[in-house]
Amino acid sequence: MIRTPWWSPRPPSRRLRGIEGVSHGDAFRAQNRITLDGQLVGYWEREAARLDALAAEARFGWQRRRYLRKAAQARVQAERSRARERARGNEPAETAAQDPASAHVARDDS
Repeated sequence: MIRTPWWSPRPPSRRLRGIEGVSHGDAFRAQNRITLDGQLVGYWEREAARLDALAAEARFGWQRRRYLRKAAQARVQAERSRARERARGNEPAETAAQDPASAHVARDDS
């Protein structure tokens, strides 16, 4: 029996193993993986929302301005990670659809 070394790349997934024309690298890339940038998009958007809430409750103007600047910077970082995900060909999911707190939005049923 031939043993592969520990540093050997993983074999293709079972669903792609028997498909003609699919190389090992294509099968590896085809697996759905959550990248760090994909995680950071949601993190920075949640952080911006948290900072906006803190700014709304700030006692002094300098605190409010500071929180708003930090929230704007968090949005810039989220957009940077979103652009990297798009460049990889992964479209990051919208966090508003995943956020259970956003499900309580008031609707006009008239």
